[in-house]
Amino acid sequence: ATVRNPYYNIKAAPYGAKGDGTTNDTTAIQAAIDAAEAAGGGVVYFPAGTYKTTAQLLVDSHGVTLKGSGPKSSIIRSDFAGIGVYAKGTVYVNVNNFALEGLQVTSTSTYATTAVRIESVAHFQVSNCIIWGENAATAGGIGMKICGSAYGTITNILCQMKGNVSS
Repeated sequence: ATVRNPYYNIKAAPYGAKGDGTTNDTTAIQAAIDAAEAAGGGVVYFPAGTYKTTAQLLVDSHGVTLKGSGPKSSIIRSDFAGIGVYAKGTVYVNVNNFALEGLQVTSTSTYATTAVRIESVAHFQVSNCIIWGENAATAGGIGMKICGSAYGTITNILCQMKGNVSS
C-alpha cells in the first residue's frame, strides 16, 4: 500500500538533527527535504527545538510541507546572510503544493537576509508561523518574499523584522 504524505522526522534516523540551537542542522534538514521530494512529496516534521542552519533550505519539488509543533516551539534559526527557507520553481516549471506550517523562521544575520522566499510556486500555504528577523532591518532584510507564485493562502502569521534604524 502507498502511504500518502509520509512523515520525515528530522530528529529521527537517518537525518539526526539535534535542535539544540548550537549544532548546525542544515545537512540533516536538507536530507529530509530531499527524501520527501524523492518520494513525490511528504511532511518534513520539526519536533520542538531550535534548528540552527548555515545555508538555505531549498524545496524545489512538488508536495512538500515543512511542519513544526508550533511557532514558539519549532524554530529554524538561519545564521547566515541569504535566504533561510526557499521554495523555488523555475520560469517553466512551477513547484506545486508547498506548505509551511507551525514554524518560526528566524534570521540572526546582521547582513541582508530573507527569512522565507516563495518563488514560482502554485498552490502554497503559510499558516500558524512566525517569520522573524533579528538585526536584519539595518541591512535591508525581508521577512517573507513571494514572487511569481499563484493560488496562495497565508493565515495566522506574524512577520516582523527587528533592528536598529539609523536616522
